[in-house]
Amino acid sequence: VQGDVNALSGLTKLAYLDLEDCIEVQGDVNALSGLTKLTNLDLCGCEKLEGNMDALRQLTKLEKLYLGNCSQVEGDIIALGGLTKLTHLDLRRCSQVQGNLSALSQLTALKELRLNGCTQVEGETRRISGVLPQGNIL
Repeated sequence: VQGDVNALSGLTKLAYLDLEDCIEVQGDVNALSGLTKLTNLDLCGCEKLEGNMDALRQLTKLEKLYLGNCSQVEGDIIALGGLTKLTHLDLRRCSQVQGNLSALSQLTALKELRLNGCTQVEGETRRISGVLPQGNIL
């Protein structure tokens, strides 16, 4: 699959979008901000995607968000703090993502959190470990 994510912006009834490892997909994640019915968004490996994570704050029905290896996506993880239905969050190797882990303390449904390679994310995992039932912070 290749092309610009802007082409998907009109699919407002879409609940599940899986573009994992579609390395030729490009564009700004802001194009997805209107897909408010999404419950699962997998963009892992879409290395050409760019933009600010702030655009994702409107996707309040998300249960699973996978952005691993989206190294050009930037922003503060505080933008995800209101996505309280999230059970899985993967930000592995999102080197432009920043912020403090305490921003995720409201994600009480979270079961899995992947942050390895997020060199600009700081804070103590024990502050959010009570949120994760089995402490699945990777």
